[in-house]
Amino acid sequence: MKPQAKSSTGLKVTEAIRRIHVRRVVCLAFALLGFALFQGFTAQAQILATVIAPANGATNVDPGAAISWNAVSDAQAYYVYVGTAVGQSNVYDSGSISTTITSITPTGL
Repeated sequence: MKPQAKSSTGLKVTEAIRRIHVRRVVCLAFALLGFALFQGFTAQAQILATVIAPANGATNVDPGAAISWNAVSDAQAYYVYVGTAVGQSNVYDSGSISTTITSITPTGL
């Protein structure tokens, strides 16, 4: 039997505000007297967009103020979450935002 290889790319692991692009490769090799499984992956840290406005730590910000960020090359989409604690989206969740957009005004705040 010939060795078989399968690969899966584009998997993402997300933890809080860190995003890691994961490429996973699984290789199966068969031998006459046994079976071997080789599994591995490589991970590269992604560059995250940085909020430009409102300024970090700003107080008394108008709830109708726009939120803007820097563009990130090779981004597939942007997501804006507003929550009562870090990592939550219980106040506002933008859903997927096109990479041609770098500013939004959240509604309903």
